[in-house]
Amino acid sequence: MQRFFIIFSILFLTTSFSHVAHSKEVGRSIVVLGEAWVMHGNNKNKLTPGHRLQQSDIIVTGNRGRVRLLMTDGSKVYISPKSRISLKRYAYTNKRKLLAGFDLFWGKVRFLVKKLATKNSRFKVHTTTAVLGVRGTEFEMSIPMPEGANSMTFDTQLSLSDMPKSSTTVSLSEGSVVVTSSNGSQQVLAPGEQLSVDAAGNISSPSADTSPSEGAALEQSTSSGDNTPNAASLSNSAAAAAAASSGVTQGVTITTPYTYGTPTPAAP
Repeated sequence: MQRFFIIFSILFLTTSFSHVAHSKEVGRSIVVLGEAWVMHGNNKNKLTPGHRLQQSDIIVTGNRGRVRLLMTDGSKVYISPKSRISLKRYAYTNKRKLLAGFDLFWGKVRFLVKKLATKNSRFKVHTTTAVLGVRGTEFEMSIPMPEGANSMTFDTQLSLSDMPKSSTTVSLSEGSVVVTSSNGSQQVLAPGEQLSVDAAGNISSPSADTSPSEGAALEQSTSSGDNTPNAASLSNSAAAAAAASSGVTQGVTITTPYTYGTPTPAAP
């Protein structure tokens, strides 16, 4: 009987710790305009401001949906209408090493990546035809919505390998991005340039970026002069999360396990 109790206790603790690790917060939704959803496992819910994001969450935006995320390291992600992106991995190991990976299925997303704390840290974005490896960088990428996307939008089991190959367009505002195509070709993009990777994995020559920035438009429409979301545009929970990230005190109670932009590494 005692042996059974010990085995049961070990299994219970293992499951509990696994659940805690899996459910660790990796960021929050700061701005949500229009229709947007978050999927985790087999669950789908409307995305609201202040939602605590977990690793493996999938975010989908509707025809007029726009979302702004703040990650635990201070990086920002701006998601445009008609997009689907997965927070495939966002975790710290010991010694402040960040391992971040996103899967962009379709749509347009802008990233403002905080300078990585260590040389061994990784921040990558995968599409069906390319992998972007970045350091402290501001860049934007877009992928056309594939035919039949409506039937795949809320498929929680969908992976990039299930998707038809589609072109990837990347534009860089500042920093450095290395684009590796599905056929193994590589190109380093300089600030102010853009390039495309076609369905066959061929990379175009970099050209001047003349496309309007979706992220800048979202920032302007939802932020005040100090980059804190306007109270008129957001609920109290979103204002609280934004205040926590910017250091601005609002008339609400804020409780967070860390200070955004100053991540706490796991114990060695």
